[in-house]
Formats: sequence, structure tokens, C-alpha cells
Amino acid sequence: MIKSPVNTKITVNKIDYIIEKEIDVVAISNIYFIKNLQNKKYVLKVINFLKMNEKMKELSMKEADLLKELKHKYIIRYIDHEIFKSENVHCLYIIMDRAKEDIKCFIDR
Repeated sequence: MIKSPVNTKITVNKIDYIIEKEIDVVAISNIYFIKNLQNKKYVLKVINFLKMNEKMKELSMKEADLLKELKHKYIIRYIDHEIFKSENVHCLYIIMDRAKEDIKCFIDR
């Protein structure tokens, strides 16, 4: 995955983003708050392909393709995705809009 992610710059399809904070870690992915250089805020899901078999990689790509097609007012908007590969890293970046509030804030209202 990404080493010491806070303040790390990543580029997805020629657009630069800065990682602000890691917000979740699960077996095969990490979730981060990010922002672009215009300070627009997003969420980045980094799916680690090195920990997956071919079937799981295929399902992850289908997830990105499905998110790309979904357009609904109650579903967080897909922004972009890209496969990143280097000598020791192979992952899928999925960028989504950031929700204005989390479920706890919504329930507390």
C-alpha cells in the first residue's frame, strides 16, 4: 500500500491529490480522506492487488465499473479509478465524493 500516507501526493489519471488522513483499514484495502490541488475533498479506497487472487482482482474491477455507472441521490458519487503498479505495489485506486456527514451525525439530527 502507501507508506506513511499523510501528506503523500498521489496521481490518478493525471490529477494530483494529497492524502489527508487514513480513516479505515481492512484486510485488502485502506480508505483515506484526500483532496485535490484546488482543495476539493474526496475519499480514496486503495485495494491491494498483491493480496488477491485473479477472481478477487476481477471483482474489484467490477466494483469500480459498477460505481462508475451508478447515479442516484442516495449513493456517494464515483469520481475516478486507476490501477497503479510499480516494482513492489499493485493496487486499484477508487476515488469517491466525500459525504457531508457520517451516519452517526445523520441519526443524531
